[in-house]
Amino acid sequence: WGDATIGDPALDFVGLLHCRDHSFTERVRSSYRGHLGSSFRQRTAFYLRCLPFHELLYASYTQSETNLAHGLASLHAMLER
Repeated sequence: WGDATIGDPALDFVGLLHCRDHSFTERVRSSYRGHLGSSFRQRTAFYLRCLPFHELLYASYTQSETNLAHGLASLHAMLER
């Protein structure tokens, strides 16, 4: 527990969205008892846009060609929207 922190629940929900589907994440959100705040959806959208950069940073730390390719593809897809 030495690294436990109080953080933004929107970031936690982005992790769920990244690993699971929207319907699962929505079921978790509907049963969440904590305070999400009025800007929850905006914060979630912001963190989702940050995911390619996290992937690229991780790829640079681990020298992973797979993560690099995935991060670049995700960034490219995001910029084309």
